[in-house]
Amino acid sequence: MPNQKVILLDRDGVINVNSDKYVKNLDELKIIEGSVKAISLLTAAGFSIFVVSNQSAIGRGLINKLDVDTINNHISSLAGKQNGKINGFYYCPHKPNDGCNCRKPKPGMLQQIEHDYSISLKGSVLVGDASSDITLARQSSLSPILVRTGNGRITEEEMETDKNLPICDNLLDAVRNYILK
Repeated sequence: MPNQKVILLDRDGVINVNSDKYVKNLDELKIIEGSVKAISLLTAAGFSIFVVSNQSAIGRGLINKLDVDTINNHISSLAGKQNGKINGFYYCPHKPNDGCNCRKPKPGMLQQIEHDYSISLKGSVLVGDASSDITLARQSSLSPILVRTGNGRITEEEMETDKNLPICDNLLDAVRNYILK
């Protein structure tokens, strides 16, 4: 995989609809229109795709790792049905105040991907809907793209003075108008 193009995607709010009550099972999983198509387009263009997601519902005892893996496997299966491939799912199971190194905007998940695949992510694109995604991207020499889905509209208001931040309506818009342009 060295020398390959890499895209990093947040999950909740970018691929699927975010929920204040957390996505805890397949019944609660609602895919954002166009996101699976976007993954398919990225795959066809030769990108390796990794999902990096804070999943504090695990640390809160609302869901377990097996449930998260079931949801992630379902998303991967949906992408596969459209010839898309997600190379890996990485998530932080900790609560916000646990002091871990993997909860975004900390770099632990990115470091794990680099270790697991013997690659450097510098210069890669990270698409997210939260300020933690944008902060992680900038602190890690990645190119951030903010999407308005999920918490993106709130994040856009928070970062309204940031004229260097590409903002797109959704993941498919980001792929068509920034990543594959």
